[in-house]
Amino acid sequence: MAKKIQIGPAERLGLELPARHREILLDINSLDPDLVRRIQDAPSNQPMVEFTLEELNRLACYVDAETSHTTSAATKDKLKTVASRICSLEELFERR
Repeated sequence: MAKKIQIGPAERLGLELPARHREILLDINSLDPDLVRRIQDAPSNQPMVEFTLEELNRLACYVDAETSHTTSAATKDKLKTVASRICSLEELFERR
């Protein structure tokens, strides 16, 4: 396994979240208000939303929970895509 890149606790990583994925995340009723704000504040003309590792970890928990509870196959597929992207970042980076 490759060594993870260490980053500071306040450093942010770009997570690819096209508009269709942002909409699904914003529909999660229980989503942390800080994460909602981060998604809403990101420029809509850019596909990346920046999160700290800690925020990515929290977002992953919400995405996993929502994936387990949704009955829509299309929504489930989009949530799995988001989860996979988060996982890829978490595999590359670790907090100093």
